[in-house]
Amino acid sequence: MRETSNPISTQQLKQFRGGEKKVMKKSLSLLVAIAMVFSMFASMASAAELTTQQKFDALKEAGIFTGYPDGSAGLENDMTRAEFAKVLALLNGLDLNNAKATYSDVSANHWARAHIGAVSDAGLMNGIGGGKFGPTIVVTVEQLAKTIVLSSGLQQSNAEVKGTVSNWAKGYVAAAIEAGFIPELSDYTANATRGQLVDASYVVFVQKHKTTIKASQTGAKTITVEFSKALTDDQKKDLTFEVKNGNNTIAVTAKYAEDNKSVALTASYLPEGNLTVNVKGFDPLTVKTEKERAASIEIGAPTLQKANNQDLRVKTLNQFGEEIKFATVTVTAFNATKGISIPVSAGKVNLASDDVAKVDDTIVVTATNVNGLYASKQYKVVTASSATKIEIGEVQPLKDKTRITVGDKGLVLPIKLTDQYGQEIKLNATTSPKKVENNFFALDGITFFAGGTGAVDNFSVDKDGKVTFEATKAGTVTITATNAAVANAYASVTVNIVNPAEVKELKLSNPNSFVVSGEEVVVPFEAVDSFGAVIDPKEVSLDKVRFLSNVEFAAGYPKINGKGELLFKFAGNGVTNVLVVVNGFTTSQLQLDVLKASEFQALNGVKDVLTTLVEGASVEFDKDNITYVDQYGRTKNVTDGTYTIETADASIAKVENGRLVAGKEGSTTLTIKYTAVQNATPLEVGVTVVKASDVKTYEIKSVGTIYGNKDQGFDSKYAKTVELVGKIGDTQVALVKSTPDFVTSSVPGVVAVDSYASKIVGKAAGTSTIAAYVGSNKVAEASVTVSDAAPVATTAKFKEAEYKVAKGSTITVEVEVKDQYGVDYATAGALLSGDTAVATTSGLTVTGVKKGSTTLTYVTSNNVTATASLEVTE
Repeated sequence: MRETSNPISTQQLKQFRGGEKKVMKKSLSLLVAIAMVFSMFASMASAAELTTQQKFDALKEAGIFTGYPDGSAGLENDMTRAEFAKVLALLNGLDLNNAKATYSDVSANHWARAHIGAVSDAGLMNGIGGGKFGPTIVVTVEQLAKTIVLSSGLQQSNAEVKGTVSNWAKGYVAAAIEAGFIPELSDYTANATRGQLVDASYVVFVQKHKTTIKASQTGAKTITVEFSKALTDDQKKDLTFEVKNGNNTIAVTAKYAEDNKSVALTASYLPEGNLTVNVKGFDPLTVKTEKERAASIEIGAPTLQKANNQDLRVKTLNQFGEEIKFATVTVTAFNATKGISIPVSAGKVNLASDDVAKVDDTIVVTATNVNGLYASKQYKVVTASSATKIEIGEVQPLKDKTRITVGDKGLVLPIKLTDQYGQEIKLNATTSPKKVENNFFALDGITFFAGGTGAVDNFSVDKDGKVTFEATKAGTVTITATNAAVANAYASVTVNIVNPAEVKELKLSNPNSFVVSGEEVVVPFEAVDSFGAVIDPKEVSLDKVRFLSNVEFAAGYPKINGKGELLFKFAGNGVTNVLVVVNGFTTSQLQLDVLKASEFQALNGVKDVLTTLVEGASVEFDKDNITYVDQYGRTKNVTDGTYTIETADASIAKVENGRLVAGKEGSTTLTIKYTAVQNATPLEVGVTVVKASDVKTYEIKSVGTIYGNKDQGFDSKYAKTVELVGKIGDTQVALVKSTPDFVTSSVPGVVAVDSYASKIVGKAAGTSTIAAYVGSNKVAEASVTVSDAAPVATTAKFKEAEYKVAKGSTITVEVEVKDQYGVDYATAGALLSGDTAVATTSGLTVTGVKKGSTTLTYVTSNNVTATASLEVTE
């Protein structure tokens, strides 16, 4: 582990103060505030590079020193003990204390009384004897050395001191010299000057307020950087982090701790060895990393109950206390009371049968692995009906909510059951929600009553014994849990349920883009309910909201999509004042200038297509590659049927069937015409065709991060094909055959290759270098990163932005879902209709119910959403 730091500069301090000459009053609170807002990452001139006057100016700006009335620093003057006491108190951030200045020669109105009391209370200065402090006595260099060393928390040094020094001061003087507080002198018993105190104080000031960092491996895939001070939000914005293994950069994600004193840098894989951690503004750190290894086994089940499928929760932990997935552990269970072994399957035991275990039987569970790690735990078999004590805590609203509302699901009933041994009992998991009938229901022998003016229902218990339920009716509900077999084993809690909040006020803000006729625009808004609370945009209903505009809205607008965005679309153009009316009251208005519909102005260019090709090569070239600009300077793609492409010499290159096809060597021009607008200026695009022998160098197209799983084959959808592009200078060249003849991997255990098919597949987290060969020659290399993070949906998109269906008819929509690896992801998502009175959904089928407009929202199992508009016609 290595530590580095960057202190603050005099110039930074002056800039922060903005030239103001503020004097500190009674504490160092201002100095501390200054230190916290400094850019701690900027470099600073060392003390040796600054003059004593410059140091004085900096410390004066911080309020530690004050000059003389004539503005001079008086650096050559002696320093009295009273002056010294004031500097020490401010430098160390001490609370000023009049009460502790109990010296006969320090009057009640002495200008430094509070500072003298502060340093006396802190033990930095003492009296001179006889109940006196000696405020006018001059401070010597060795006295200065002692107090500065104490201020810095340093220990005395045994180093030899050359020069005249008192015996009691040798250790302090030696330490002060080593720390750079004072220079070597011939006589340390001489009077100290204000300049010497300034030099020493500046070093202490910098040391006290610099920020240091250190880094170490804290997880199999994590390096943690620790800061000596909590960071502000502005400081965090300035920071960047980089982890390198030699010349290879390891991709990491940074996550700050809640106290902002550390940041975890997590990679998909950390190789073993010495890695370099670069934090912007600090010297590089070297962190020694090690491979993950099993360090301990944990048996985590809190209790074993008289039921089947009791999860023993056996985990293998690595040296960082993290669980090792897929670790091989042998688990056994033995009923010591009956003297019989109990089968363990997939880490679970079945204890429901009396032949296997009865209540109060002793069960011994052991777990071992091949490396000799061992764990054992003893249990008493319990059941909920054994509970002698029941406790229920307060039911809290769902996350990000302030009230419990009708329709809320997953509300937690914090119940705790304890048996006669003081052992906590967990309720067994339910297979389906438990209905409340006539205000009663039962779970594992515990009887529950739920009654009052409101209602709750659908109680469930998960594998951890957590009880959840649904609020179904507004009012007050008392939930009581009772064990009828045990006297006084009961508890209750009252739950207040309110109806869903309705919009009382809706305020609009200006969009962040043009408002163009015929185009959707997102209008920022805030909705407030009848309780005065802001409503989650996704939960806002426009049923009782009207939007009045003198420019007509397009059919079906305004509306709120599945992302909680308010969408406007206008059928006309002009300046309009949109009024928002809720329950008959105007709550806000917004003036918009609705511009004329977008119109073609000029062809803009082509994108994402190579225009230098080898003879016989071809690349995709269609509407997705041709762009134009409208009258507002926005770039858009042309559409089918609005353009033609002609070539000056079809023997060199031509476009057919959506592809640019190279012929013989040479150069030609493609002329693209926009046919939807009469006399639109054509766009000319140059195409060059070269011989294959002209291509001397190659590069591998980026494959990005790929998914790794040891069981994947080359038929997996996560397998990738290695492709090449040619290079002539800085120009990329399309090849006839983009796949190399042969591919190798430097680490086959990370990236496996089907060499002659040019396919690669991830096997384990890490990085590997793939090499591509043409013939027997290696022509290109690229580093491939593999992640073992399980694929999850990250993007979703409807094939069309708008759909139409006739009343009584059906259509099937298509949704493209991709995971973090850019691969199509099959997900058990749900298609929802924003208004089931207009249209209903079943799977991906939409049925029109009545004429109108609504929003279709597709939601994946991990809450990734896509939206599209739907119009139902007669």
